[in-house]
Amino acid sequence: MKKSLRLENLIIDFYQGAFLKPEKYSEKFGVGERTLFRDLKDIEHLGHTTYWDETRKAYGLVKGQSKLLNNLYFTEEEARTILLCISSFDTPRSPLYGALRLGRNKLLAALEPHVKTSVQEKLKVCGLAQAERYPVQDVLLGKLQSAASEGKQLKITYCSGEGKETKRLIDPWGVVFRQGGWYVVAYCHLAKEIRLFRSDRIQSYNVLKEPEEPIMRDETFSLERYFQNSWGLERGAEVQVCLRFSPQVASQIKHSNYHESQEFTDLEDGSLEMKVTVSGLWEITRWILSFGPVVEVMEPAQLRQDIQKMVQQTQALYAEGELSLQLGEKKTNAD
Repeated sequence: MKKSLRLENLIIDFYQGAFLKPEKYSEKFGVGERTLFRDLKDIEHLGHTTYWDETRKAYGLVKGQSKLLNNLYFTEEEARTILLCISSFDTPRSPLYGALRLGRNKLLAALEPHVKTSVQEKLKVCGLAQAERYPVQDVLLGKLQSAASEGKQLKITYCSGEGKETKRLIDPWGVVFRQGGWYVVAYCHLAKEIRLFRSDRIQSYNVLKEPEEPIMRDETFSLERYFQNSWGLERGAEVQVCLRFSPQVASQIKHSNYHESQEFTDLEDGSLEMKVTVSGLWEITRWILSFGPVVEVMEPAQLRQDIQKMVQQTQALYAEGELSLQLGEKKTNAD
């Protein structure tokens, strides 16, 4: 069992007033006495105080320590909202899973019994999920976050989308979750510029005690400014895009939040004009194509031409496929 889950189980038991016998711990988790001592020390670091009960021959939690948040007051709405956000990443494959589970249990333990019961009942009928399509190890994510905040340099082996591996020296500036994955914004000494790396593509890493190259750092950097006007992750020249949606989807589009810069204009025929300013066109191009014939690109002209070309290529692909199917049917009939 992962360490984070062992600690979670241990803290929950302590919260419920249980005492921990070393032999039972070893039997339950399949670990030795040294591991138990390390786990107890980690619990101490989290702010709990444990003690040895000679009569029971077991460890217990000092009274008053089981609720670290007992000096804070949470309304039911506040607690429910925080727990709902926690649940969005509360899956075993998430790198945040262990810490979120511990945090959730601490918060629940700090609530008054009637509030806790009400919150748990309401959470049963309310859900929030973040699709983590590209899972990354919690240890790596923690190392990247620490490197970004402490100004550390890393040596990594990175695998590109085409499967090509390269050795790189990077200076992390920030870590962000977008488009189903965790990304690190870093200065790359190989490329001599700021690059975006998908964390799950980092095959190996080493946090350097001393930098091999002068660390490149911008103290004014912010993730918000870095991704300003990005449709998702893409960064490039800023372009104003004008789209016209047909009446059948106009209401759906108008009442959706796609981008901070979006502006809508109702047209006389019931269609809807949408204007956005984006950095780069590739991501918004894929989004436009997902709407098929109910949207038309009005500007820029280059985007309109690119969409036309892609549609023609798709038509040709399906035309070839239809011909192959027909030939296959004739061959089958002949056989």
